[in-house]
Amino acid sequence: DEWNGTSDISWYDGSGTLFQLESAAQFAGFAELVNSGTSFKGKTITLEVNVKLNRELKFDADHNVTNAGELRPWQPIGSSTHPFSGIFDGKNHVVSGLYCELDDKTSTSGPAGLFGLLRYGSDSENGETVVKNLRVTGSFVNGYRAGAVAGELDGSTYKGQWPSMVMDCTGDAVVKGTSAGGVVGYVDNNSRIEGCSHTGYVESNAGGRAGGV
Repeated sequence: DEWNGTSDISWYDGSGTLFQLESAAQFAGFAELVNSGTSFKGKTITLEVNVKLNRELKFDADHNVTNAGELRPWQPIGSSTHPFSGIFDGKNHVVSGLYCELDDKTSTSGPAGLFGLLRYGSDSENGETVVKNLRVTGSFVNGYRAGAVAGELDGSTYKGQWPSMVMDCTGDAVVKGTSAGGVVGYVDNNSRIEGCSHTGYVESNAGGRAGGV
């Protein structure tokens, strides 16, 4: 389903615990809800369609986007102020045409990617945060902490509980940043990346806890 720049949040009911996203507009609405403060802690979201955020990204020999003026920029799902803290199951669907261009010199603009910050839910029953079974292709991400699927994972070290995880995801994207990884840019505090791979281009200026996948 091709995104036309609109968002739909009519599917959301705060009392629910399972939500199905059936259009690109609903997927954009999901991003809007998270970025306005709905963490989805203890809730599960499934993606039921392939989503095309832009038709085609064009690149030069240095992997820079040459048609940025034709593209709809993407605001990552989850920020340092309003992280995503639920479970997202892509059900092996594809998100393509992601164009995310943030400040790559400082962390001020937050983590860059389809998702920005994934952070544990902070209670013993609903603490796990997961993004799984998702493919991100034909995309470009640039930011201080940058990854095709998620810019940053932040879990908890308290008794090994409350991990943030990206599982069984693949990326085929150009990813650039200070801490950049093909799938995840930066991992911290009991976070895990499992069963993931990337076949695109990664340009990173830092080691340490960069995602590296």
